[in-house]
Amino acid sequence: MTVILVNSGGSAARNVVRLDDMTLGPKSFPRPVGMFSRDTRGLFAIDGPDGIVGGELLRRYRTTFDYPHGRLILEPYASQTPFDYDMSGP
Repeated sequence: MTVILVNSGGSAARNVVRLDDMTLGPKSFPRPVGMFSRDTRGLFAIDGPDGIVGGELLRRYRTTFDYPHGRLILEPYASQTPFDYDMSGP
């Protein structure tokens, strides 16, 4: 599915997909929702990053960015709900 996001900076096209699985360090996340940029200019048009870890994942954890040691620490909250997007598909 393609969505168009509109904000004060203009609009941006994203492909929304359901991933089978995502692994970040020792943690595995089943069936997360991913968004991939279709931008042709700006930050999300660069060739390099495959995606961004966003709020839907980070809200499930107490998140600590340990910049001096180059670490991301995720401590899970008790409630772990499925990754939902719009509830209209698999």
